[in-house]
Amino acid sequence: MIEHVRGRFSRTRVNLDNQRFESCVFENCVVVFSGTGSYGLRDCSFKDCSFALEGPAASALQFMTDFYRIAPQMIEGMFDKIRRDK
Repeated sequence: MIEHVRGRFSRTRVNLDNQRFESCVFENCVVVFSGTGSYGLRDCSFKDCSFALEGPAASALQFMTDFYRIAPQMIEGMFDKIRRDK
Protein backbone atom coordinates (compact mmCIF):
# COMPACT_ATOMS: atom_id res chain seq x y z
CA MET A 1 0.00 0.00 0.00
CA ILE A 2 1.31 3.45 -0.90
CA GLU A 3 1.40 5.91 2.01
CA HIS A 4 1.17 9.68 1.82
CA VAL A 5 1.86 11.77 4.93
CA ARG A 6 1.27 15.53 4.94
CA GLY A 7 0.85 15.51 1.18
CA ARG A 8 -0.81 18.25 -0.78
CA PHE A 9 -2.94 17.42 -3.81
CA SER A 10 -4.31 20.16 -6.02
CA ARG A 11 -6.28 20.08 -9.27
CA THR A 12 -5.73 16.40 -9.85
CA ARG A 13 -7.50 13.08 -9.83
CA VAL A 14 -6.65 11.03 -6.74
CA ASN A 15 -7.38 7.30 -6.65
CA LEU A 16 -7.94 6.07 -3.10
CA ASP A 17 -7.61 2.35 -3.78
CA ASN A 18 -4.47 0.77 -2.31
CA GLN A 19 -3.33 4.05 -0.79
CA ARG A 20 -3.26 5.54 2.69
CA PHE A 21 -3.42 9.29 3.32
CA GLU A 22 -2.57 10.94 6.63
CA SER A 23 -2.75 14.68 7.34
CA CYS A 24 -3.10 15.40 3.63
CA VAL A 25 -4.76 18.39 1.98
CA PHE A 26 -6.90 17.97 -1.13
CA GLU A 27 -7.95 21.06 -3.11
CA ASN A 28 -10.01 21.06 -6.29
CA CYS A 29 -9.49 17.33 -6.75
CA VAL A 30 -11.61 14.49 -8.04
CA VAL A 31 -11.38 11.81 -5.35
CA VAL A 32 -11.99 8.38 -6.90
CA PHE A 33 -12.86 5.10 -5.19
CA SER A 34 -13.16 1.91 -7.24
CA GLY A 35 -13.48 -0.68 -4.52
CA THR A 36 -10.58 -2.75 -5.83
CA GLY A 37 -8.35 -2.28 -2.79
CA SER A 38 -8.29 -0.99 0.74
CA TYR A 39 -7.63 2.66 1.54
CA GLY A 40 -7.00 4.87 4.53
CA LEU A 41 -7.88 8.48 5.31
CA ARG A 42 -6.82 10.07 8.58
CA ASP A 43 -6.90 13.74 9.53
CA CYS A 44 -7.23 14.89 5.90
CA SER A 45 -9.01 17.99 4.64
CA PHE A 46 -10.96 18.47 1.41
CA LYS A 47 -11.70 21.81 -0.21
CA ASP A 48 -13.76 22.16 -3.40
CA CYS A 49 -13.35 18.48 -4.27
CA SER A 50 -15.74 16.08 -5.96
CA PHE A 51 -16.14 12.37 -5.45
CA ALA A 52 -16.40 9.64 -8.09
CA LEU A 53 -17.12 5.94 -7.88
CA GLU A 54 -15.84 3.59 -10.58
CA GLY A 55 -15.72 -0.15 -11.23
CA PRO A 56 -17.12 -2.35 -8.44
CA ALA A 57 -17.91 0.69 -6.26
CA ALA A 58 -20.00 2.21 -9.07
CA SER A 59 -21.79 -1.13 -9.48
CA ALA A 60 -22.60 -1.15 -5.75
CA LEU A 61 -24.02 2.36 -6.01
CA GLN A 62 -26.14 1.33 -9.01
CA PHE A 63 -27.43 -1.64 -7.00
CA MET A 64 -28.41 0.67 -4.14
CA THR A 65 -30.08 3.10 -6.54
CA ASP A 66 -32.11 0.32 -8.16
CA PHE A 67 -33.01 -1.23 -4.80
CA TYR A 68 -34.09 2.17 -3.44
CA ARG A 69 -36.82 2.26 -6.08
CA ILE A 70 -38.38 -1.00 -4.86
CA ALA A 71 -37.53 -1.00 -1.13
CA PRO A 72 -36.46 2.48 -0.01
CA GLN A 73 -36.76 1.59 3.68
CA MET A 74 -33.89 -0.89 3.35
CA ILE A 75 -31.54 1.69 1.85
CA GLU A 76 -32.68 4.34 4.34
CA GLY A 77 -31.88 1.82 7.09
CA MET A 78 -28.36 1.53 5.72
CA PHE A 79 -27.97 5.33 5.75
CA ASP A 80 -29.28 5.45 9.33
CA LYS A 81 -26.60 2.96 10.34
CA ILE A 82 -23.92 5.05 8.61
CA ARG A 83 -25.12 8.15 10.50
CA ARG A 84 -25.04 6.31 13.85
CA ASP A 85 -21.58 4.80 13.29
CA LYS A 86 -19.78 8.11 12.76
